[in-house]
Amino acid sequence: MSRRPYFLAFVLLIALGSCSINEEASMKGCPISQYDNSKLVKGQLAYLAPSSWTETETSNPMRFKEYILDPQSKTNVAVYFFKDIQNQLEPNLRRWKNQFRDDKARTLLEKKQFNRFKLPITVYHLTGAFLEQETMADPNSKVTIKPDSALLAAVVEMKEGTWFFKTVGPTAVIASHRKSFDDLVFSFRAEE
Repeated sequence: MSRRPYFLAFVLLIALGSCSINEEASMKGCPISQYDNSKLVKGQLAYLAPSSWTETETSNPMRFKEYILDPQSKTNVAVYFFKDIQNQLEPNLRRWKNQFRDDKARTLLEKKQFNRFKLPITVYHLTGAFLEQETMADPNSKVTIKPDSALLAAVVEMKEGTWFFKTVGPTAVIASHRKSFDDLVFSFRAEE
């Protein structure tokens, strides 16, 4: 007796029982309880934080949430939500670009804009020497140059405000977590 039909049935059961965040069609069937929606209200963004990320206390009161991406390098993903703020994409991308030393090492790897579930999303990926400021609010504070760094960010513009998901860390760390970041982006949907 062949085991092939049983194997195929087993694979099909697993596929039907899971909720893929990579396919738009299957996203519609995902229960909202799988999303990190503890602070959301109607009209805001719902998203599924990757299981490899660890939520931590926010280190800045402006941050909506914060996740540890890589504890060894102290690389975190910061989530910001600015209510009633629109049309701030390009100024923020310029500001982020200027956080990297202006030399031949500074490279824009990706600036991709697309719509998903009617949400305008921008993914931005930059590498180079990061100019880490001791105090972000003080432009005259001490700056530490961190070569071989990368910035990976996603911006979601909604009528209620703009969401920013941003991480900066060693290039190798950001590259190794790119898939989980893409999974986060593919999970974005508007809370209804």
